[in-house]
Amino acid sequence: MAENLSPADACYAYATVLKHYEWAIHADYQPQLVADWEKTWDAPEDDLTIPWAIVWEEGPDNWAITVSHAEIIDKTRVFAEPGNGWVLALYRP
Repeated sequence: MAENLSPADACYAYATVLKHYEWAIHADYQPQLVADWEKTWDAPEDDLTIPWAIVWEEGPDNWAITVSHAEIIDKTRVFAEPGNGWVLALYRP
């Protein structure tokens, strides 16, 4: 299902998040880039996975919401929206 966004664009978004939050990343608590991440909250039956997601439960409070509003990711390349406070969903724009 991860065909919605190219792996290169998913890696671009991931690298951007890593750079933006390098001050908060520790060896044991790094964000993870995940293909076909299964949602852990209520979702319509046909939409149970996110094609690409950056998952970071140990990150700063609501980091995914902050990233999506701060516009640090080029929106012409990757559409990013928070799945929740610790999951950033990535889609093709």
